Amino acid sequence: MKPVVVLSSEDAEFCFLLQYILEAEGYAVCLASKPAQVIRLADHPNTHAILLDCSSDNLGAICEGLRRSALTGRIPIAALVGANSDRHIELIEAGIDESLVRPLAPARLLQFLKTGATSGLHGEDLGQLGSGRTLRQLEIEMNLASQRVRCNGRPLDLAPIGFRLLQCFLQFPNTVHSRSSLIAAAWRGTRPVDPRTVDVHIGRLRQALRQLSGYDAIRTVRTAGYMLETRSGRSARPSRHMRAVEG
Repeated sequence: MKPVVVLSSEDAEFCFLLQYILEAEGYAVCLASKPAQVIRLADHPNTHAILLDCSSDNLGAICEGLRRSALTGRIPIAALVGANSDRHIELIEAGIDESLVRPLAPARLLQFLKTGATSGLHGEDLGQLGSGRTLRQLEIEMNLASQRVRCNGRPLDLAPIGFRLLQCFLQFPNTVHSRSSLIAAAWRGTRPVDPRTVDVHIGRLRQALRQLSGYDAIRTVRTAGYMLETRSGRSARPSRHMRAVEG
């Protein structure tokens, strides 16, 4: 039986395009517009992955249902987001494994289905994530089970806040993260966090990555926040310090 990809979107044209791409690659597609349908299909043994269109009005209800049903972490779930989406914190809390930025590159989608949905799986567990889930962007690799990070093949030691900040960037690359959203993602507690504190921790994270990669992986977006830029065609920019040395 073909592996099933559950697609939740209210954009008929977009659904038709994705269905054509996925069926050509050997997947069966189940369209589910209502939260109850997505949650029911998420628990089906043949379900391989779930794709959630973030433009859907039902996204919040779907995320809440998946979280309550404890289905996140068992089946890889990708969010189809716009470049400037402001819903990434909601998605992280719901257990989303990956964000795929629209307009969607078919190769990126198929990579998620082939790697995200087979990581750590054995035998009849097809379609369920194992405990060794790994996030990869650029030269950075994060193992969520062991809480370890490598950059350029070398270990990167991070404090818990730095780890959660980097996890946010890796899960949602090419997305501008405001300071308030980063606070929600990385700080666990009720005590207020000054936005300037975010700048300090981002500076430390950026420096740690720069020492291993040789360039600034995290870009400052003036007045808006920070972004990990991984779009194709991006050239590795050397840090300002390296440019000064080279000059």
